Amino acid sequence: RTPGAHERMARWSPDAKSVAYVSDATGETEVYLRDVATGKVSQLTKNNDTYINSLTWSPDAKKLAYTDRKNRIKLIDVPSGNVTTLLETPIGVARGINFSPDNNWITYSREGDNNFSMIYALNLADKKEIPITDKWYSSYSPVFSTDGKYIVFTSARDFNPTYGQLEWNHVYNNMGGVYIALLSKDTPSPFIEKDSEAITKDSDTA
Repeated sequence: RTPGAHERMARWSPDAKSVAYVSDATGETEVYLRDVATGKVSQLTKNNDTYINSLTWSPDAKKLAYTDRKNRIKLIDVPSGNVTTLLETPIGVARGINFSPDNNWITYSREGDNNFSMIYALNLADKKEIPITDKWYSSYSPVFSTDGKYIVFTSARDFNPTYGQLEWNHVYNNMGGVYIALLSKDTPSPFIEKDSEAITKDSDTA
């Protein structure tokens, strides 16, 4: 509750030791950290040049990822205070950032030049962005599974057209569903029963 400042997006750290938030106390939107035990406040970013859209902790409470209006994803190393740009694109702001359980990847959705939203995964070490879904369907809200082997997301890709009674044209209803992406060719589908999986492996070696 800093007087004269707009403070928003308070985020508890996974270890419950601190709260990260965004404030415009300096005149620009910056990321701050408050120690829960001592009440000490640290400013993590400086000279930020645009509005911050989102703020997300890593599972180990050592990193914060945020997005801004310049379509950038930035990463804060909390112990050192270093800020790096992971991605900057002229098309589509990243939404729904989620960290992998090992803290080495993030996943998110962003729109392409055809206005459909795709799911991506990005490696924090080499900053390489990998598409998870294709560009012909709108996909959103990706999250890593707890073992890091899958990404679960929502997508509008179920096409069951019916004729509208008034306009006499195709109507597409209930297109959305929950889907899962396997992140390795060696990762089995969670929907295959173990007996079926064993039969498949035997068939491959026969």
